[in-house]
Amino acid sequence: MNAMGLTLPLTSLGLKQAAAYFIGKEGYQDELLMAIHRVVAPLATLATVAGAVGLMMWSGDVKLTAVLIVGLSVYCLARIRFDYACGLYLARTRIYEFNLLTVIRAVLELCAVWVFLVYSRSVVAYVFAAAISYVLAFFLAARRQRSSAAPAIAPMEFAVLRTVVSKGVLYALPMFVMGLNYSADVLMLGRFREASSVGIYSVAVMLVSGLWFLPNIVNLVVFAHGVAVPRERATDYSRVVFQRSLKTVTYGLPLALLGAFLAGPVVGFVFGEEFRPAARAFVWLLPGAYLMLFFKLLNGDLAARGRPDVATRVFGLAFIVNLALNLWWIPLHGYIGAAAASTVSYAIGAAMFLRNYLRITGIRPRT
Repeated sequence: MNAMGLTLPLTSLGLKQAAAYFIGKEGYQDELLMAIHRVVAPLATLATVAGAVGLMMWSGDVKLTAVLIVGLSVYCLARIRFDYACGLYLARTRIYEFNLLTVIRAVLELCAVWVFLVYSRSVVAYVFAAAISYVLAFFLAARRQRSSAAPAIAPMEFAVLRTVVSKGVLYALPMFVMGLNYSADVLMLGRFREASSVGIYSVAVMLVSGLWFLPNIVNLVVFAHGVAVPRERATDYSRVVFQRSLKTVTYGLPLALLGAFLAGPVVGFVFGEEFRPAARAFVWLLPGAYLMLFFKLLNGDLAARGRPDVATRVFGLAFIVNLALNLWWIPLHGYIGAAAASTVSYAIGAAMFLRNYLRITGIRPRT
């Protein structure tokens, strides 16, 4: 699933964010975007599966079968459809229902992982279990929405299709670029160090992802409200978002320090003593992960303004820095070097993003 996780953010074309933006900010009708989505979703699925299969063939880690490819296709199509349905909730600022669906989907996926671990350790079983979780989540999301018949796309609407897909790609690129950061770490660890380093580092990254869980939800809430804000009130909205984000980052510092202190015992208890070294990698990742809170909390505002390209540029540069540092530090320091490289790249990306955010919104931090 790592190959799917790398290709899906790009090939899904950012349909969730694009739907929310064009309905909330541009006033597009649901029916038009639904018609576009019914054309784009199958094509995006084909592109995603093709990319994932190509990566699997290149890595040679997984034996490809027709059943596995079918499972990947079902998983991808259901996930893209679910993301689009969530985009409609965001566009209508139905935040409670969006969060409820997100939690339900996470529980369903957790159950899928449990099935994978308990009943079968095959990749095919896990893929189908994950696919079923997204199929169920999509049907639940669709059932809660008001049903409407989407018309077929007329020739005159292909200009709108091009506009929506172009904006969607801009929304998809930041997640793809940030996914490259982790993928580069793992690939280089596997190339230059022992296989156990990959597992230890992956646990540390999992812990960091847990710290970002709530900020990621806040980011979507900020985006959902932002697309509904009239353009003449965008600066006032951004000022409120920035002030509250600054307080959140300040209050988060003691929690980050507590996390660093408790990392060793928690990792040893949850994952076993053999993974306790992941706590050291987590501590090295923590400074960059903490600074990334600025991006996690503020990016939804810029995305609501139709400027996801800012995140792509700054984290594209940060990825290059991460790549160079990985080549230098991983052969010398292993997973600690990978964590330190990520912290530097996260810090650079967060600082550049914050600078661009203040410039675009016109906010002065001291006012």
